[in-house]
Amino acid sequence: LNQILVDGSQNRDLQSSSDKFQILSNLPLTSLQSFDDFERVLFDEKCQELLVSFLKTRMHSNAPNTIRSFLKSILENDVAKKINLTGKFGKKSLDGSRILHAISETFASSNFKYTAPELRTYIANWLKNAPDRDGGRQKRRRPSEVEIEQNSFIFLFVFLFAKLYVVSFFY
Repeated sequence: LNQILVDGSQNRDLQSSSDKFQILSNLPLTSLQSFDDFERVLFDEKCQELLVSFLKTRMHSNAPNTIRSFLKSILENDVAKKINLTGKFGKKSLDGSRILHAISETFASSNFKYTAPELRTYIANWLKNAPDRDGGRQKRRRPSEVEIEQNSFIFLFVFLFAKLYVVSFFY
């Protein structure tokens, strides 16, 4: 260890290796800016290989679970909501990204027998369902305070009208 610290060139190699591990410690990505920054870093072949090695540690028994594990490890759900496979509807495209390349490369080196279109479908579905995760679907189903207030007013109006009708009927 002392020899590594004394030798400047080895120290630089150690530093660059440390920087690469620092890159993985930033996962999952928390913003589109961090997504773009991570994409730029992955143009370094060693960083790309490091991501593939990282993904290999998250393999599951089937492709859909593996894709979920990969993407959950790479992207925070709030970021996944802003990304889709094709870039339609003003979202960022995952297609052609270094991240997608790393996922494909990881699958290519595995024992899974899935085609690229199947994997793309699993990825697209995971991204499409991002708004429903973390209680998103329940939030959309739950009435807002304005709706509750409007419904309460309608209920009160109907109740009072019915009471007046019943009272007038008996008198």
